[in-house]
Amino acid sequence: MLAVQEEQLEQAVSNAAAETDAKLMQEMQQREESLSNALLEARASLGNMQRLHQASQNQLFTIQSQTEEQEVSQCAAACCMHHCYVLVVSWRLQ
Repeated sequence: MLAVQEEQLEQAVSNAAAETDAKLMQEMQQREESLSNALLEARASLGNMQRLHQASQNQLFTIQSQTEEQEVSQCAAACCMHHCYVLVVSWRLQ
């Protein structure tokens, strides 16, 4: 009778361990799925941020180019006005 009780106890312990292992495995699989989803979202977010960064870099380049073109135009206009002034002064001096 003692042997039967020991066997039943061992079986109960074995069953409890198996249930615990099964629950742990299920929790680990859920955690893995959750982490995989988080990784996919993070990658998508990173891709969006990279596209936004590239777009802002392009806008910045465009603004810088426009500013440089305006500065060149202003300088050319100023140089032209100076050149015209010099011509007028030299014409009057003749």
